[in-house]
Amino acid sequence: MITTLLLVLGIVLVGYGLWRARRVGGADPVRDPETRLRIAVPPRRDLPMLTLEYRGQVQFGPVQARWTAPPEAAMACGNPDRDPALPGGDVPAGRYRVLEAVDLSDAADPLRDAFGTLALVLRPEAGGRDVLLHGQRRQIRHAPGGVAVLSRVLDALVEQLGDPRGLRVEIERRSIRRRGWGGTGREIRG
Repeated sequence: MITTLLLVLGIVLVGYGLWRARRVGGADPVRDPETRLRIAVPPRRDLPMLTLEYRGQVQFGPVQARWTAPPEAAMACGNPDRDPALPGGDVPAGRYRVLEAVDLSDAADPLRDAFGTLALVLRPEAGGRDVLLHGQRRQIRHAPGGVAVLSRVLDALVEQLGDPRGLRVEIERRSIRRRGWGGTGREIRG
């Protein structure tokens, strides 16, 4: 009788401990307000880097990213300056949320060549055009869909995240004015 009572009490305590652990630690870190995927040019760098941060700590990256539109696509859209506000332009700065992960592994070869086998659809929080965070088989200078990283990097990021829907994404672009030795005083968009 006492053994049965102790066994039941032990099961109840273990169950309570598991329930409490899920409640405290079970918050979804992907949708936590302190989780963000940040794409920005770090100080003293020329290329954007992608970093997943949770409560100020780096969880993934930094890895090199691309965010400039291909000049041919910008010209075809009548946007030779690649203005981010216009079709065919560079990726606009701002806050986004991951709307969906799209599997492109069965897509036609030209699509897979341009966007890799996986893409995340990013929707701006303040309105505007959706952009893609997509893979590339090899690092090239431009990102035809928005922001590009190597396909294996994007696969590893999504594997770490699980379901990325709702993840906050911040794209920070800034203008840099370089002066001094070797600087021309011209503005560089970063």
